[in-house]
Amino acid sequence: MPKVTVNFTRCVQDSQEYGSTDDHMVSRVFFTIETEGRSVPCYADLKQTVGSDYLKGDIEVAPPKTQKDEKPYRGPSTTRPSVSRRRRTTARTWDRRA
Repeated sequence: MPKVTVNFTRCVQDSQEYGSTDDHMVSRVFFTIETEGRSVPCYADLKQTVGSDYLKGDIEVAPPKTQKDEKPYRGPSTTRPSVSRRRRTTARTWDRRA
């Protein structure tokens, strides 16, 4: 399993540009994901209901996207056979428990 480091660089809070409305506050968090000698600049949008408790309220976190082309971040080495095998094994284990 590769080691992953996430370095947060900035946060733009409550921006209409990213989707804030009277009902929801949307903020965008910028960060880099460093793994296996690569550093990928990314961002993720966070959405929270206006007036909800900041510490206890639900915050919807969107999957990270790359800043370069705004495509979803796929993670390091998503094509390695051992990772795919592990995912299939885990999925079968959960199917049997149901």
